[in-house]
Amino acid sequence: MTFTVTVAARTSPRVKALRGKAKDKFWEAINRLEHEGCAAGHYRMRAPDGSDAHICGLRFYADWRMHIVFAEHNEIVVSWVGQHSDKENPHVDGATDIPQLADIGRPRKDQPPPPRPPATPPQRPFLSFAERDSAELSGTTPSKGRP
Repeated sequence: MTFTVTVAARTSPRVKALRGKAKDKFWEAINRLEHEGCAAGHYRMRAPDGSDAHICGLRFYADWRMHIVFAEHNEIVVSWVGQHSDKENPHVDGATDIPQLADIGRPRKDQPPPPRPPATPPQRPFLSFAERDSAELSGTTPSKGRP
């Protein structure tokens, strides 16, 4: 099973600004999402009522994080990209436009893992970094090569 991954418009400038290892690791994470879906996420985000949100967090490089929303029909949306640092908080910043997300996270030891899908092999080979970079986040979906 493959998944279609789209970068939300509000997130696109942050992704375009990624450089070096952070950029490479971002695209590696997108590749995993396309083939593994929610299983590629690292933890479930917290909902305002303290339950698990239908949004996962993914640590893709050092203090860099992304929030991933799992929509219908094997669609995944990267809704936020940023650093978990003294200057930036993924829970507060990511929850700004997503009412289903709490602005206070859980301690790492208490973060539940994402649900695991059935084990199925990828239906197509991984895309190269060159193919991904050619998309330039111009509104195309890297996995489909079209808007």
